[in-house]
Amino acid sequence: MKKNPKKYKAEASRDLEVVFVENKPSAQDEAEVKKSIEALLVPSVKLVEGKTDTIPGFANVPVAEVPSFIAENSEVPYDSTFVPKGQLPVEFAQQISALAPGQVFGPYNNNGYYTVTRMIAKKPGASVKASHILIGYKGAQMADGKITLTKEQAKAKAEELLAKVNANPASFGQLVMENSNDPGSMNNQGVYDNIAPNQMVKPFNDFIFNNPIGKTGVVETDFGFHVIKVLDKYDGVRVANLAKKIQPSETTIDANFQKATKLEMDARDTKKPLADLAKAAGLTVTPANKIGENDDNIPGVGAEREIVRWAYNDDTKVGDVKKFDLSSAKGSVVVALKTINAKGVLPLEEAKLSVLPVIRNEKKAKIIREKMQGATLEAVAQKAGATVANATGVTLANPMIMGVGPEMKVVGKAFGLGAGKTSKLIDGQSGVFMVRTKNVEVAPAQPSQAAMVARLNGQGRSGIENRLSIALKDKADIEDNRSKFY
Repeated sequence: MKKNPKKYKAEASRDLEVVFVENKPSAQDEAEVKKSIEALLVPSVKLVEGKTDTIPGFANVPVAEVPSFIAENSEVPYDSTFVPKGQLPVEFAQQISALAPGQVFGPYNNNGYYTVTRMIAKKPGASVKASHILIGYKGAQMADGKITLTKEQAKAKAEELLAKVNANPASFGQLVMENSNDPGSMNNQGVYDNIAPNQMVKPFNDFIFNNPIGKTGVVETDFGFHVIKVLDKYDGVRVANLAKKIQPSETTIDANFQKATKLEMDARDTKKPLADLAKAAGLTVTPANKIGENDDNIPGVGAEREIVRWAYNDDTKVGDVKKFDLSSAKGSVVVALKTINAKGVLPLEEAKLSVLPVIRNEKKAKIIREKMQGATLEAVAQKAGATVANATGVTLANPMIMGVGPEMKVVGKAFGLGAGKTSKLIDGQSGVFMVRTKNVEVAPAQPSQAAMVARLNGQGRSGIENRLSIALKDKADIEDNRSKFY
C-alpha cells in the first residue's frame, strides 16, 4: 500500500452505527383507524342548528351527495373519472369491479389507507387500446425536420399501409417500425393502452371510441395521417373511495421517543456497545460506513445533515452516542461513532480485500519460482512437474492464452522476444511462466489508419470530463471548508 499510495488513497470518512426507531403505526393504531372508517358505514346522529339530524351511512348516501360526503370524511378526494379494472387496486380489483351500483366493499388496506369503495356507476367502452402508424408530412405539427413528404404523398402512403394491414394484420408491428413517425409508440408496435376519452386529438379520439374492436382506417390530424386499428375496449367504473391514512397515534409516537431516549442514555451510562443494547430492546443496528464530510444522506435514514456534522465535530469521539429526532418526523435515530478514518491511506480492513490477493500471489510466485529450475522450457517443465503447452493465434489486442486466461505481461513479453527466443521466468496473473516464441506473424499493412484513429479517439474522449475533474482536484491546493457552513 505504501508503494502504491495513489491506488490506495482515501478521503476522510466516518463509520457509524445507526438505530432507527421509526414512528410506524401500531396494531392498536391500525385498529382505531379501521374502527373510524367502519363508523361511517352506519347512520349517525348529529346536532345541526340545535336540532338532531340523522346522517345516513356511506352506502346509503344519495349519489348526488357522495362527493360532499367524501370531501367531509375522506383523506382521499372524490374522482368522478371512469377507470378500467386494471387501474383498480390489484388485490381487490375483482371484488370491486363485481359490485353493483350502490354496493360497497371494505374496509381494506390500500397502500397505507383503510378504504371503503362504493360503486357509483359502470360504463361500457370507457377506455380503448389501439395501435397506429403516424405518417407525417412537411409542415405538419411537431414534424421531424427530416420529413420531406408532401401532405398528398403522406396520405397516399397511409392508404397504401392500410391496404397492407388489411391484407396481413400480423404485419402491423413491423410496419410501425419501418414507417411510423411517432417516437412515443414506435418501440411498442404503435400501441397505446387504456386511452381515456379526449386523451387523444379529436379525430383520433372519435375513430377509436366510435368504432368496434378490429376496425382499421386512416385518420387525418394536425400531426399527419394515422393508420389506426382498434385493438380492445375496456368497461369502466366510477367509484367513490372513503379513505383514512393509517398513522401512528400520539401515544405511539411518545412511546417511540421514550424508547430512543432510553437507548441513548443506557449507551452513555453503561458504556455497553450500542448493538448489544439495541438487540435487548428489540431494535436493529444498521452500519453506515464511509460517510464523507460533505455528505448529507445516511443509509436507511435519508438526508440528515445534522448527524454528519455531529460525526465530524472535533468534540465527538469514537464510541460517543447521540439521539437525533428526524426532520421528516419519521421517528428518531440513535447514532454511535464507530470509526474515524483519516485522510490518507485506506483503512487496512477495507484495503485488504484487494491487497491480500496481490500479496498471496507474490508469495505463491516465490514458492513456484524455486521449483522452476533450468535454462530451457523442457528442463523447467521436467523440474517443476509441468508440461510444455502450445498457444497459437495470440494477439496483443486480445492477450488471451487458451486454457489459461488473460495474461498481458506474458503475451507482451512473447512479442518482445523475437522468433526462437526464450524468456526468463515471468510472474503472470495466474501463475509463473516461461515462454518461447515460435513465430511472430506481422500484421498486414493497413491502407488507412482512419478507422483505428477514430476508434482510439473515441475511447480517449470517453469520460474525459470526469477524468479532467479528478485531475484538477488532485492538483488543486484548496482547503474545503464547505462542511462547516451547512
